[in-house]
Amino acid sequence: MEPVVREVSKETGLHIELFNVNNKKGSKMYGKISLLCNTNSVPLYYNLKSGYSIVGVTTHENLRNWALGQNPSKMANVRMEELEEAAYRVTGYWGRIQRIIRQIRLKGEEKMIKRYGISDQQ
Repeated sequence: MEPVVREVSKETGLHIELFNVNNKKGSKMYGKISLLCNTNSVPLYYNLKSGYSIVGVTTHENLRNWALGQNPSKMANVRMEELEEAAYRVTGYWGRIQRIIRQIRLKGEEKMIKRYGISDQQ
């Protein structure tokens, strides 16, 4: 979701601060905000000015509305492709390994479809 957050920040001209919950400062901030929102999920977006929050993965449009202080949709229609792409946006060695595994899996699916006319998506 980080690339989407950066994109929304550029579009709106608003500063959106990201906190890593794995460090002390981020964990402390998350603890306070999660109590306000009554949740323990990540990602968690909280707008200090409007008081609106978004819990979990959301769409670009919904995040933009939230940043502008408009009431975001509680049930954003997130496409499966967006979720899959977000899951593979990991950096470092683990990210590289995941991307390689994904490429192998996709090639295997293509071969299955060509050979048998089926896929694991059915």
